[in-house]
Amino acid sequence: MNAANAHLSFALQRVTKLEDLLTLRPEMEELFARLPNPNPYFSPEWLFSWWSEYGQGKDLLALIVRAEDERLSAYWPFIKVSGVGGAGLWPWVNNHSNYSDPVADQDLPGCVELLLDGYYGLLRDHHFVWAPFLRDTFWNRWLSPFLKDKPERRLERIPRDVPRAIFPDEDFDSYWESKQGYKSRKTFRYVERKLRERGEVRFEDYETEKEVRSHLGALCELESRGWKQQERVGLFSTQGARAFLFELLPALAAAGRLRLSFLYLDDLPIACELGLLGREFYGLHHLCYDEAYDCDSPGRQLLARNMRKCCEEGRRTFDFLPGANAYKTKLATEQSVVRELHLFRRSLSGFLTRKSIEGNVRKRKKQRLDQGIRTRADRNAEEVLRS
Repeated sequence: MNAANAHLSFALQRVTKLEDLLTLRPEMEELFARLPNPNPYFSPEWLFSWWSEYGQGKDLLALIVRAEDERLSAYWPFIKVSGVGGAGLWPWVNNHSNYSDPVADQDLPGCVELLLDGYYGLLRDHHFVWAPFLRDTFWNRWLSPFLKDKPERRLERIPRDVPRAIFPDEDFDSYWESKQGYKSRKTFRYVERKLRERGEVRFEDYETEKEVRSHLGALCELESRGWKQQERVGLFSTQGARAFLFELLPALAAAGRLRLSFLYLDDLPIACELGLLGREFYGLHHLCYDEAYDCDSPGRQLLARNMRKCCEEGRRTFDFLPGANAYKTKLATEQSVVRELHLFRRSLSGFLTRKSIEGNVRKRKKQRLDQGIRTRADRNAEEVLRS
């Protein structure tokens, strides 16, 4: 720790047993709740719901930082995975998250520095550490300067762009007119009117644990009528996703961190949006709609309504989350990125692992090019919302 931070002292700990981490859950909850913009995918609800479904047979390793008053100040959870010649580390929730940076009190001098020392020290016992979706703010402020003088070989790339809409005040109409031209606004009013000619249109929000639990069946049924489920990129497409989400979503609602929104035509749900709630933040985790009503743009109508609601609530940031789909880019006021990092130990096993990963990356890139696919956004060429 440098001299400027010497007045604060912290202790770093490695937790490797689930029962020990479970005892820390109240402290993890307290830390997460007091931070202004923590990684929503590392909330205790996400972590422990994910472990219940996917953690069986896995070994965990969590980095924990405590301040001198014993208060929990940071945590960063990983799981051990086998690799070429030894074991490596992946973050928890890697298959169901959009961000993988740690939960840490970044305003405490010395806290993140010690956490990164512990992160770097993981290479003494593991031949690689992988973090797939590091938010740009964490990367630029902390990780990039930390790694500048480190000799270990690493792979860095920007896998996805992150569009965001920043509302400077509660005047949504000014924002909307700045992002939608006259013709776009006219078309939007037309599809709104045409949908109302079909029947009664209403929007409903569900935020309590009981409400969310009682509407999970409607979400599943609506998903089955959308293109995402048919192309196996839907919310429940991966193995175990249904059990995981049926535990997770009510738990998030109980903690006040979830909003499930529906657009109904008469009593039929035709669009649904799953949003993550922060103090001044809304994350668009999932949006689906009934393909039979595609011409009425139900997804776009629900999204526009929810953006207005967030603006009027004083939630300054509407995070579209990683994925530069056309409709996200069009509505965003700023663009950021997530960064992927593979850090390798200076050893034969680290060298072989790096070569294996580089070969797999080249192979996947060639397959995409052979299929006429260039990016993840291109694979989802049929947009959730039509531009």
